[in-house]
Amino acid sequence: MPAYKYKLKDGSERYYAKFYYTNWKGERKQEFKRGFNRQKDAKAYEIDFLAKLATNPTVPFEILAEKYLENCKSKALKITTLSNKEYLIHKHILPIFADKPIGDIDSYMIAEWQRNLYKSSEAYAPTYIHNINNLLKYIFDYAVKIYKLPSNPVRICGSIGKARNDHMDYWTPEEFNLFINALQDTKRNRSAQIKRKTDEHTLSVAFTILFYCGLRVGELLALTHDDVNLENSRLSITKTYKRFKGTDLILEPKTKASVRNIKMPAIVHKMLSEFLPKLSSANAQERIFQSISYNSLYRAIHSEAKLLGLKEIRVHDLRHSCASMLANAGCDYEQIKAFLGHNDVRVTLNIYTHLYPHKFDDIANKIDKLVNTSVEENKQN
Repeated sequence: MPAYKYKLKDGSERYYAKFYYTNWKGERKQEFKRGFNRQKDAKAYEIDFLAKLATNPTVPFEILAEKYLENCKSKALKITTLSNKEYLIHKHILPIFADKPIGDIDSYMIAEWQRNLYKSSEAYAPTYIHNINNLLKYIFDYAVKIYKLPSNPVRICGSIGKARNDHMDYWTPEEFNLFINALQDTKRNRSAQIKRKTDEHTLSVAFTILFYCGLRVGELLALTHDDVNLENSRLSITKTYKRFKGTDLILEPKTKASVRNIKMPAIVHKMLSEFLPKLSSANAQERIFQSISYNSLYRAIHSEAKLLGLKEIRVHDLRHSCASMLANAGCDYEQIKAFLGHNDVRVTLNIYTHLYPHKFDDIANKIDKLVNTSVEENKQN
């Protein structure tokens, strides 16, 4: 590691460092820096520079993000999942970190980025912020693995936001019945100047399946005629539907556990028995609810709830409503897990624990019973 001497105009001497290194692209580059008072200072600069290069990769973050997405594509993620990742990266991450070398992005920079997410004028939901932060964490995990980044600065800063909402809205069967009856009242809806692209009866059948069978919206919209076995009163859930950039997509279900074959409640069986024969086409592979979109479900549930004075819930909350109904009917976690198609009972526990307050009462009652029995046995002895 040579250090070279040169003279200034006043005759004094200085040293400069000049050496070669290989950058993150594999290109041979030269580093040149002058102005050192001592030869050992110039040599120390070279040592520090190469050491930092070895432990602090100079790959621009934008390139890291690009490589991360390419890696995701190689794992055959759903096109909708990839699209969502790309959107979040371009909207919330690249504007801040794009041209920065990944080795220069430290925990202080990440903490400032996290604070700005919270202070955003758009007032993002805690779950949305949590997802953005997690995505950045996974990108830096990839950097640790591929580019030998010493540590993940996002993991150092920790998680932000919330994985799930603290509060979960749902309707009771009584509230749902009020909603369905109002939805089917076409005369009332016309007088309220509610206009729909999908007829009320089709919407009623769809909402009834969502409420009593706990399907995800994509699972409902993917149902075909051969998924319905009226003879055995069974409903087969094997796929999910997504409208993506103007194209209808039939995709693999969310998880392997999402594939399930459930027995239809009598109310669902009755409605489908009356509804399916009226459809113009009964092609086994044709989607039953082609006339329905997520937006039509969203508009219907919100317009009717508003007219009725019911608490407004999301379409997905009908799935939570089904879980609530099952819990109140005495079903345990494993039964709810299987019926709803959760991949792990821990998911069911995390989401629906609040639906089982009576379980803790039951535990206390059993303890009291054991104590009383023990006391009585001691008295007898």
